[in-house]
Amino acid sequence: MKLRLFFIALLFSLGCSSGTNEGNDVVGGGGGNNGGGNGGNTGGDTDGETDPDKYTDSTSDGNTTYYISFSDGDDSKDGKSEANAFKNLGKINSITFAPGDKIKFKSGDKWKGYFKIRGSGSSSNPILIESYGSASRPIIDGNGYQASLFLENVEYIEVKNLEFTNEASHKKSDGNDKLMNGSTRSGQDERFGILALRFGAGKNINHLKFSDIKISNVYPTPNEDSYNHQGYGMRFESYNDGELNYYDGISIDNLDVSLTGHYGLHIVNRMSGAQAQYYHRNISVSNSSFYDTGGSGIVFARSKNILVENSTFKGTGSTKDSRMWERGSGLWFYTCNDAIVQNSTFEDAYGVQDSFGAHIDWGNERVVIQYCLSKNNFGGFVEILGENLDCGYRYNISIGDGTRTGTHNGKIFWVSDFAGSNSRKIGSKNNFIYNNTVFVPSTNPVTNSPMTPDVLIRENTEDTFVYNNLIYIDSGASLSILTNNDSDLNFFRNNLYFGSVNIDPNTAFQHHSSEVFVDPKLVNPGSTDPNDYKLQSGSPAFGKGILINGSSDTSNFIQNNGGRDYFGNSVSNSEKPNIGAYNGS
Repeated sequence: MKLRLFFIALLFSLGCSSGTNEGNDVVGGGGGNNGGGNGGNTGGDTDGETDPDKYTDSTSDGNTTYYISFSDGDDSKDGKSEANAFKNLGKINSITFAPGDKIKFKSGDKWKGYFKIRGSGSSSNPILIESYGSASRPIIDGNGYQASLFLENVEYIEVKNLEFTNEASHKKSDGNDKLMNGSTRSGQDERFGILALRFGAGKNINHLKFSDIKISNVYPTPNEDSYNHQGYGMRFESYNDGELNYYDGISIDNLDVSLTGHYGLHIVNRMSGAQAQYYHRNISVSNSSFYDTGGSGIVFARSKNILVENSTFKGTGSTKDSRMWERGSGLWFYTCNDAIVQNSTFEDAYGVQDSFGAHIDWGNERVVIQYCLSKNNFGGFVEILGENLDCGYRYNISIGDGTRTGTHNGKIFWVSDFAGSNSRKIGSKNNFIYNNTVFVPSTNPVTNSPMTPDVLIRENTEDTFVYNNLIYIDSGASLSILTNNDSDLNFFRNNLYFGSVNIDPNTAFQHHSSEVFVDPKLVNPGSTDPNDYKLQSGSPAFGKGILINGSSDTSNFIQNNGGRDYFGNSVSNSEKPNIGAYNGS
C-alpha cells in the first residue's frame, strides 16, 4: 500500500512540475488524500477525492462520531476526533455507516463532489450528518455530479446545518460523465442539491429529517437548451407500481432554497396511477424560504398527511437566470390528500400560466390553504383545478394578486375543470372559498393600466361555496365575474364587494340577496401590512357573515370553520362571523 501511494505521489509531482496538469482530474489533487496542504481550501476538484473506489471499503461499528475537514484533515487517520479528521468525500463515501453514527463536517470548509450515504440508522438511533465548529455552514459543491448529497434506499437519516450547490460541468477532464458510485445517473440533464431516491424491492423509507439547510445555484449542463431548467433544490422520488413504495416521515425545517432552474422542493411518487396506498406520507415543511426559484417553490405529488407552515415563497418562476423555467406558483399539489398550508407568505410569483401564490392542481382531496398572505402574484390568488374533492381557501389576505393580462388574465378566484390534460375535463366538488380579504389596487404595476382581474368558474365544476369574502376594488380598477357551470351549483353568500364589479354577459351568474355592496371600512386599504386589512369600528362587515358550522370533523371544511381567523382571533361555531379574514371586534 505504501509503495502504491509512493508511485501515485511521484506521478502527481511529475505532472505538476511539467506544467501539464492544468486542473485535470488527477488522483490526489487538492492537497492529496493524506493532507499535506489544502490548496487554498477550495474543496478539491478531482474524482480521487470524491469516489470511494480510491479507498478501502469499511463498515462502522455504529454509535461513532466521525469528523471531516478539508482544510486540515488527513484520510490516513481514523476520523474519530477533530484532531484526526478525515479530509475527502471519497473517504466517507467508502464507509458503510450504522445506527447512532454521526458524520460532522467542519464549518467554514468546502468540498467539491458528492456525498452518497451508505447505511441506515434505526428508529431509536438515527444517523446524524451535521457540522462542527463556529464558522459558516460547511459547503458541498456537487461539482457536476447529479446530486451534492445522495440518499439511495436509506432511512432514519438526519441532516442539519449544511449548504449545497451544484452547477459545474457534468464532464470529467477526460470527457467521461461524472457518475456517483454505483449509479448511472448523470448530472447532464438533471441536477440536484439533495436527492433522496427509493426504488427496487424492499421496505418503505422512514424518517428523513433536514434542518438548517441552504441550497442555491443548482443547474444542469445539458447539450440541449430544453433541459437547462432542470435544476432542483431537493427531490424525494420513488419508483415501483408492484408493491407498497413510499416515504413515511419527511421533516424539513429552516430550509433556504434560491436560484434553482426549477422547483425548490419536489416530492413525487412515479406510479402509473394515483393510488393513495402508495402515497408518501407524514410530511412537514416549516420555517423555510424559497426565493427566486425558476419554477415553483414546492411541488407535492402523490403524497398525503402534509403540513406546510411559517414559510416564505418569493419570486418563484424567476427570470433572473436564462437557465430558469420562468414559471411557477409558490406551491402546488396534485393527486395529494389531507394537506394543510398555513401561516405562510406567497409573493411575486411569475409565469405565463398558473403562477398563483399557492394553487391546488388536480386530483386532490381535503387540501386547505389558510391564514396565509398572498401578494402581487402574477396569475392570481385562488386556483383550484379539476377532479378535486373538499379543497379550498379560507381566512387568507390577498393584496394585488392577478397582474397578468391577455389570454390567461389574472384572477382572484379561479375554479377549473382541467384534470391533467386539455382532453380530460372533470369538475371538482365541494370547493370552498370563504372569509378571505382581497384588495385589488387601482393600477396594475406591470402594465400601468387599471387592474382588471377575474372570478372564473369553468363548465364542469360542481358544488362551490363562496362565502363571507371581502373584496375591495380600488378606484379605477374593476372585477369581472364569469361562471360557465350550472349556476345552481354555485353558492355565493354573504360576500361584500366594494368597487366596480362587472358580470360577464355570457354568464347566468347573479348576485345573491345576502351579498352587500358597501365600504367595509378597512384600516388602511392599499397597504402591504396585513394589519391594515382589519375592520375599523362601525364597519358593516361585523357579524354579517354566514355561519359555518355543523361538524366537529376538522377536515370537513365546509361545516367546520377551523376556530380562528387570519390574526388568531377565535371564530365561533354558534355566532355569525365577520365578513373577511378578520374576526376581531
